[in-house]
Amino acid sequence: MKKLFFVFLMIGSLLLAVDLYIPDRGETVTIDNGGMLVNGRWQDPNETSTTQNFMIGTRLRIGERAYRYGKFKTAVGDLSYAMVNGNIIPDDGAEVALGGTPAIGDKTIAVLDTGTTTRLVNHYQGGYVYLYRASTQSATDHDQLRRIIASTAGDGTSITLTLDYPLTATPSMTADCYPSPYSKICTPGSTYGSSGAEMFVGFAHAFHAAGGFGWVQTWGPVNGHYTGGGTEWPGNNGPNDRQIVFSIEGGLRTTKSSGTVVPLASQIAGYVIPCTKSDYGSVFCYLTVAE
Repeated sequence: MKKLFFVFLMIGSLLLAVDLYIPDRGETVTIDNGGMLVNGRWQDPNETSTTQNFMIGTRLRIGERAYRYGKFKTAVGDLSYAMVNGNIIPDDGAEVALGGTPAIGDKTIAVLDTGTTTRLVNHYQGGYVYLYRASTQSATDHDQLRRIIASTAGDGTSITLTLDYPLTATPSMTADCYPSPYSKICTPGSTYGSSGAEMFVGFAHAFHAAGGFGWVQTWGPVNGHYTGGGTEWPGNNGPNDRQIVFSIEGGLRTTKSSGTVVPLASQIAGYVIPCTKSDYGSVFCYLTVAE
């Protein structure tokens, strides 16, 4: 049985673990950018859960590895393939008008996300809202980006957002709302029915069912699945062949083929860790999605 030592800071409905040590791992663990729910429990990255234990988007650090907590929209079928953000804009987000008269110092704002009775409580939790300035940039009139701590359920008229920091300017009456990229984690290709327009969020380390909660690794050493031809093995084309990108199905490949740089618009996954001999590649890489 693992022994956990916590130092807690309680803020509202979140239990923030400032420091945590797991002797069995021999590593210090930190939790930030969110926190454990008051009725939550410790959940290891190698474990799945049918109930939510941490705020969506919470960051977990174990040694040099980093993880983000999220909800899985689709089941995880292969741990060697990366998962994607399944939120579609504007379906799951909104460019909306603001309700009421938001003012400097406010930490809650109403957005007129109309026709959204399907928006559940905390649909936008861990996401962001971009507030446009009213006129010319100034100390009291400028664009603002705020992280969303909580959101009320949609009632067909408006949703109230709780922000991470008070407004420092009086916004215009228009805002863009984005849910957390970890609130709807999917297998590649499940968003539109075909791959290619999705953000990769990281690798799961447990076989989560659809609707389950858990962590995806976003930073640090990871071993993925190689995708590509024989000359596209990461590290196969000389000492400068270090960079790894995601393939559309969540595998890993190099940006070089037969020694020639291939200009891809693919999302960067990281870089090869081992020093590799000629004709020998590796997908043991240092993941650099989100620190």
